[in-house]
Amino acid sequence: MLIFLIISVVILWGLWGFAEKKALQHGTPWQTLFISLFWKTVFSFPVIALILYLDKGVPGFSISKLVWLWMLVAVFVNGVAIILIRFALKKGGAGIVIALTSVYPIVTAILAFVFLKEYLTLTQYLGIGITTLGVIFLDKG
Repeated sequence: MLIFLIISVVILWGLWGFAEKKALQHGTPWQTLFISLFWKTVFSFPVIALILYLDKGVPGFSISKLVWLWMLVAVFVNGVAIILIRFALKKGGAGIVIALTSVYPIVTAILAFVFLKEYLTLTQYLGIGITTLGVIFLDKG
């Protein structure tokens, strides 16, 4: 099940990068951001309604203040990244921009190690090293 979820995310993110580049061929980064936020808002209403229903109507279901705080941080930094990637996609090729920015899990792994005390295996460290080399080769190419 986990591998299915991971492969699905990889495919969907790949389609996302392609669709973003196609949209940017016909519009500006700000226009695509506006349209993206519009559709996210429209599609979010049913999900928000369900969560609010569960939060009020299901005993034992509640959302802590720390969840709200950390999600605010997550949404903010993601929002800044979403704006920046649109400008990068407008200026560069989709294949290179998406490949270079897709190494963000390295940052997550470092933060998880330092602050959450999550450890990686030697093989996983080697994978991060190989990924870093790949980014260097992509950047130099």
